[in-house]
Amino acid sequence: MKVISIKLNQQLRLIIQEYRNKLLTDLTQKSKEATSLRTEVETTQFRNAKQQIIAPVDGTIGKLLGPSFPTSSLGMHMKVKI
Repeated sequence: MKVISIKLNQQLRLIIQEYRNKLLTDLTQKSKEATSLRTEVETTQFRNAKQQIIAPVDGTIGKLLGPSFPTSSLGMHMKVKI
């Protein structure tokens, strides 16, 4: 009876160790994936920041008003042929 108990304990320890190893392997893989995704997000954010088009003058373009229209809230006008 004692021999059976010892063998069962050994098998249980082996099963537990194999399960821990599997979990550690899974954790390592998920950590690598998370790091890769973080790097990809940072790279994409950097690219997007560099590709944004910024107007040289603050303000908004107004509606077309006949032969000229305001180009910004500063009141500048451009002549446009219609």
